[in-house]
Amino acid sequence: MFTVRAGIEAHDALVHASMYLRCANDTGMQACDKVDPDTRGLIWSTLHSIEMAKGLVDALLDGIEEEMAERRVPK
Repeated sequence: MFTVRAGIEAHDALVHASMYLRCANDTGMQACDKVDPDTRGLIWSTLHSIEMAKGLVDALLDGIEEEMAERRVPK
């Protein structure tokens, strides 16, 4: 059973979410090769949503990592 541990850092959760979305996209791409044209359109729509969600997650990660890097640089 999948559970999210209490107190997990946002950065760690986002890294895993990004990996899960990448895997979902890869699986969907493979599924497109094995289905009829009508179903393929539904899968493409799902893939588009996955790509948008991954873009949001990755943008959040970039912002967090940039902020972390700025905090490490002495001024």
